[in-house]
Amino acid sequence: AEHGGGKDDALQINVDDLSEHRERVNAAGKDGDGKPTIVQYTEIPFELMTTNDACFGIVNPATEHVKTSYAEMLSNIEPDEVINEATVFVSHAWKFTFVDVVDALSSLSENAYVWFDVFTVNQHASLQVPSDWWFTTFKEAVASSGHTVLVLMPWDDPIPLTRAWCIWE
Repeated sequence: AEHGGGKDDALQINVDDLSEHRERVNAAGKDGDGKPTIVQYTEIPFELMTTNDACFGIVNPATEHVKTSYAEMLSNIEPDEVINEATVFVSHAWKFTFVDVVDALSSLSENAYVWFDVFTVNQHASLQVPSDWWFTTFKEAVASSGHTVLVLMPWDDPIPLTRAWCIWE
């Protein structure tokens, strides 16, 4: 609980708890002792949600029953829909507000198909795969997409340039 994890039930987070919750999650990441938990966001304006919040508060609960990526879940619901190969790999920091990342991507061509990790990686299995899976998967995604969009915010000290993972991408 001290690092943002819940007990048996979903951890309830509201707008008043959001900053404190993010601090606990960051501490768990630094300590390496965070435990997976279901997080339920209540009455938090979508505009305040980071990519991390969107992943754990929206994507994970939506895919909990199938334990797949969001993209795979959608392709199974609509099997006749054509799922195109990604033409753009998105590199970003999960600390950004989700709407800012999507807004940055809105200037892409309408023919662009993005590889956005929140939707394309199975978030339920991400803690159980070996570390080399991440390198292989991301390397292949970057290579096969042909283009990478690096989302840089804030303009005066872009977070991705301080992250080894984003620099590696």
